[in-house]
Amino acid sequence: MLITIPSQSTQDLHEQIPSTRLVFIDPKVENYPSLVTGVLPNTSVVILDADQDGIEQISQVLATHQEINSLHIVSHGKSGAIQLGNGWLTRSQLQNYVSQLESWKSRLTGDADILLYGCDVAKGEEGIAFVEQLSQLTGANVAASNNLTGNIEAGGNWNLEVTTGLIKSSLAFPKAVLDRYTTVLAEYKVTNTQDDNSLESLRKAIEQANATIEADTIVFDGNLFTNPQTIKLQSELFISEDLTITGTGKTSLIISGDANDNGNNDLGDTRVFFVSKGNVKLENLTVSGGYAQGGNGGNGISGGGGAAGLGGGLLINDGSVTLKNVTFDGNQAIGGIGGIGGKGGGYGGGGGGSGGNGGNSDGNGGSGGSGGNFGNNGVGGSGGVTAPGGGFGGGGGGGSVSGGGGGYGGGGGGGKDSYGYGGGGGGGNFGGGGGNGSGDIFSGNGGGGGGGAGLGGAVFIRTGSLTLDNATFSNNTALSGTGENPGQGKGGAIFILNQLTNSNGNDQGMPASLPKVISLTATFSTNNALDAENSTFTNGIGENQDNNDVFGTISAPPNTAPSLTGNATLAEIAEDTVNPNGSTITSLFDGNFSDVDPDSSLSGIAVVGNTSDASAQGRWQYSIDGDNWNDIGTVADEIALALSANTKLRFLPVANYNGTPDSLSVHALDNTYSGGFTENNPVTIDTTENGNSTSISADTATISTSISAVNDAPTDLELSANTVNDEAAANTVIGTFNSTDPDQNDIFAYSLVSGIDDTDNNAFTIDGNTLKISRSQTFPKRAIANKIISKLKSVSSSAISYLVYR
Repeated sequence: MLITIPSQSTQDLHEQIPSTRLVFIDPKVENYPSLVTGVLPNTSVVILDADQDGIEQISQVLATHQEINSLHIVSHGKSGAIQLGNGWLTRSQLQNYVSQLESWKSRLTGDADILLYGCDVAKGEEGIAFVEQLSQLTGANVAASNNLTGNIEAGGNWNLEVTTGLIKSSLAFPKAVLDRYTTVLAEYKVTNTQDDNSLESLRKAIEQANATIEADTIVFDGNLFTNPQTIKLQSELFISEDLTITGTGKTSLIISGDANDNGNNDLGDTRVFFVSKGNVKLENLTVSGGYAQGGNGGNGISGGGGAAGLGGGLLINDGSVTLKNVTFDGNQAIGGIGGIGGKGGGYGGGGGGSGGNGGNSDGNGGSGGSGGNFGNNGVGGSGGVTAPGGGFGGGGGGGSVSGGGGGYGGGGGGGKDSYGYGGGGGGGNFGGGGGNGSGDIFSGNGGGGGGGAGLGGAVFIRTGSLTLDNATFSNNTALSGTGENPGQGKGGAIFILNQLTNSNGNDQGMPASLPKVISLTATFSTNNALDAENSTFTNGIGENQDNNDVFGTISAPPNTAPSLTGNATLAEIAEDTVNPNGSTITSLFDGNFSDVDPDSSLSGIAVVGNTSDASAQGRWQYSIDGDNWNDIGTVADEIALALSANTKLRFLPVANYNGTPDSLSVHALDNTYSGGFTENNPVTIDTTENGNSTSISADTATISTSISAVNDAPTDLELSANTVNDEAAANTVIGTFNSTDPDQNDIFAYSLVSGIDDTDNNAFTIDGNTLKISRSQTFPKRAIANKIISKLKSVSSSAISYLVYR
């Protein structure tokens, strides 16, 4: 997209004015619209297409301009590289663009400047070499930064410290615009293993990314994170915006929740990641030692229920999360302890127990202890006469008569009642139920709170989506909290919320929609859920699972329709071929089938177009066995002929036809297609609904062929007259030849051929298509009418046939 800014407003593309300043902006730059609208007057701005090659796009635009004196490239950068279009341009890749970059010279002025705004582009030897080589190839003076470019508060500046010549051009943006820009033009790089919020630490990078509007990427220094390196966290990492965290490998980067560094899952450890919202991708790393314990219930005459421990390695509150090439190892979720005060290690606090009242028979329950929360939801229920149930993840409060239901946290314990009979304990769902109170008319004892549930040793997802792409889960555990009645441990690796309401009637914190989890490839081993009930499915895919690895439903990825990336060509055959061999559909589309789905393949085609003229050109045919052939006949989108990939196709031309017959139009069918294929009887399908998640490609391709011309022998040869007068003068015309031939527009040549009965050939000559006598002579008894002109040669096109004219 090309935008020209003649003043402070953007003009229509068709009203562009000449400009000597060009600005190219990569769309991955955060909040780039603020830069577009803020450029200096008389500046042309081009937003690169993120799906196309950046250098080629710039070259195409430059081809339409002359006398450019400054070219500005605004993009993310790193040492010796800039991010352009669909990839990174590095120093080594400059050699792949020599011709394009050298062509820039003819579009730039002799003293033109190229300004690179990306962070760290000229940093170090690699960066300096990149800048120098770009200058040599383009003939321009180049300026770039050797540190962060962008907002001062984010650690950047707008100085381009490294130059290859005298830079006369100013920046393309006024100072006021640059001052308002809130980020830096870099992907965030982690260069240390500290967890102290220092510059270039992982925690600081996430904090910076959370502060931007656009999607961000965090990478790790390849020099440091080559051998196994561990970042030990003191608290969980909180993500609230679109973010990709790309590690250096599952064995090279370990992010650990083992805060006390004792190798055990215990108090003092922390959950590793909490995703509040956003599109988040974690790749090429290991998450280990994460620990989430629900808050413990408060003490009292009747104890509060323990809260649920949710997702030791990763808790997804909302958002879309992808785990690619990630291992979760040795993480744990454990429920809080019912009726015992203590430190809450996970989100969702335990409801407090009721307060003591000195044993009076009419004592009321005191306020519940403070419950933790799940985000801003899921508080534990307060204690009361009849205590409320805890919200999502919270334990139920202990009550003076009956405890609150726990839901996912433990139920609150029941208190003594005023008549000396024990009050009822709160029920639990996955959390343990509270104990009933007991007592006599003078005094009584309240019941203890139930233990909280441990849900999702590695991952807990409340709502949103989760995609597993080569994700590995090992040695993760989900354990119950102890209490009057213990909670449950579910989903040793992954717990997927499966209900929208809480069993205790308190739906605070419950989501509006259930999460969706998809597994492309996932591996599970030696995970443990204390209360697992069945076996694990392959790749974790299955509905309503309750096993050591997964609680909930994991689906196979929705199908993505295939595509045909090119047309197919059936090998040329010669005119008048009566039984061509044909080719299989598989071989015709070899290399021209594409599908993003793993293990996808071409199962066949649906023929939707066949316009060849059966009488003038011939017929397209198919064969199941290669021996018996059938005409494809009439097809359309609604009645497409379904042919398997092993089916053969051919074109059978009519006699004497050569050229290019009308081609077939076809859709691809992938291996999720289940509608059957043509065998003994034709199978037709409706292809009007295609693309998206169907098994039918949205696009169509053609299958074409050609029929090569073959010279056909002339079928007849005539001489217009065959007598000549005796003693006629030399060169007297006897007659003219005429040939009949199936091939149109052929040119014929005639000659007398040596052989049998050629003794008088020297008496004749052929001039073009005219037969003459070569000399005047007196003929013997044999008249010319009976003369045999043997083997008169007729030459048609480039082939020769021999005919006998008598």
